[in-house]
Amino acid sequence: MPKILNAKIHLVLFLTFTFLGAFLSLSDGEEVATPKVRKYYEAPADYPERLQQARENFARKYGYQLADLDKGWKLDEMEKLDRAFSKLPSEFFFLSGFKNFYRVSEIKGRNLGALAEEVPAGVFPSYNTVYRDEGGLYNVVLNNEDPKVEFFNALFYEDESHFENIVHHEMGHAFDLENGFLSFSNEWLGISNFRVLHLPPLDAVKGSDFLYTLINDPTVDVYAPTSSRHISTYSRTSPQEDFANSVAAFIHYPFFQSTHPRRYAYLKEKVFKGKEYFPKDSAENLWEELATKLFKTALDSGDWKGAKKIAREAGRSYNPGLQTGLASVLSLVSADGAGQNDALQLGVISCYLYAPEALKFRINLIRKRRTDSESLLKNERCARMGRDGFEKLLAPRPLESLFFYREKGKDRLQFLDSAAAIAWARDFETVYSWKISYEGDDTGAFAAGKLSARGGNGSVKIDLEKTANQPYEIEPGRPVVLELMAERINRRNFKRIKSASQGIRFVASSWFEYFPKEEPSLRIVYPIRKAYKGK
Repeated sequence: MPKILNAKIHLVLFLTFTFLGAFLSLSDGEEVATPKVRKYYEAPADYPERLQQARENFARKYGYQLADLDKGWKLDEMEKLDRAFSKLPSEFFFLSGFKNFYRVSEIKGRNLGALAEEVPAGVFPSYNTVYRDEGGLYNVVLNNEDPKVEFFNALFYEDESHFENIVHHEMGHAFDLENGFLSFSNEWLGISNFRVLHLPPLDAVKGSDFLYTLINDPTVDVYAPTSSRHISTYSRTSPQEDFANSVAAFIHYPFFQSTHPRRYAYLKEKVFKGKEYFPKDSAENLWEELATKLFKTALDSGDWKGAKKIAREAGRSYNPGLQTGLASVLSLVSADGAGQNDALQLGVISCYLYAPEALKFRINLIRKRRTDSESLLKNERCARMGRDGFEKLLAPRPLESLFFYREKGKDRLQFLDSAAAIAWARDFETVYSWKISYEGDDTGAFAAGKLSARGGNGSVKIDLEKTANQPYEIEPGRPVVLELMAERINRRNFKRIKSASQGIRFVASSWFEYFPKEEPSLRIVYPIRKAYKGK
């Protein structure tokens, strides 16, 4: 079967592989990077009593015990968590399946290697998605472990804004699990544009069970908005991450009701029970019109904070029309008479826009010595959009979530490219190269092809037969290996950057159906000894 990184998905927040933690210490609005150094202090004599009192207060107010594992809770950590929980509605308190919140040094037993140190928190149990031929059941099978939330060291090095976003994201996962996996409901799958994909085992026979997964729709540009801590494709990895990101967006992003009206309406009714965090933002208007109007008004009045707010919200999702429009508005602003701080703020605003015109605006500021690259790169978003951030960290990464399938008789390859949007921003064209060979055959690839793209939402689907160098045919039942890589080519100086190669193994059986004939309902299978509210 294809290699599936998330075949046993655990609901872990923010597995941010983009920069391996290089830019994980900033809030959305913070301008200058700060070292990950926690305040040192000497505990007072009555510290144990205060610690116990804080535990009791948290349990009384929210219904969860703060339990120690290999790491003990500190008083400042409890106070920070309490502040984050105070912003949640009561629907997130006293979830009956969740008894303990554990303090752990880092995530364990998940094959993440060094990346485990960068994971800030996680919700468990994990689960498998299995199709049972007998009865035609699409099961979501939860592992036999207690529902729990774990908080790791990395979380407590975050500033308050990111900390709260992470905690609220995690509680979105917990609420989802407690209520029978709303994210697996047909209603949410319809809103979020995920569909079931069957995954044939290498020894597939008719009438056997098999795994399945849920894949995003590459033709839909807008999925749940992401924090600046996320890679751009994070919400596309699963309906659960899309759901949890939407919960955090409902609380933190003032334009969520305009950018994602269906998600907002669903959460307002089913999750937040009518509670809202922001006043109406003219959601009846098109988001593009609203954003452009507010952006121009802010720039005309010198309200750099307001302009950055709009640019930041627009940059949470891929919308090339809006991005180009905002960049055009920004390009009309002259910084010739502006002070260095004003010019710096304009440069930072440009970093939130993916359109190449924004990069040109930023380069002109530097060339005219209105600001400098060193000052700009102290901003987290500018560092991410910068040359080194893209060329040394993001572009060389392998492509992710590769799936082969047949649709309407045609061979397809679908995958995620988290560098696609920034490649567009930096004026790179991307060439995706693929090849297929039989496993164990030293004669080389029997099929190969390429697809060129400029920009994109990060979800790519390739018609293998259409892009192949020559006609080919995959022998039914014979294991094959498909390899994929990306090469970024700068349109101005022709610089080339290659990604690492990524591969999958699969068998293409002519009889296997990759998609259900009708929309299936997913059935949650709970361990016998567990009691869940959503069962």
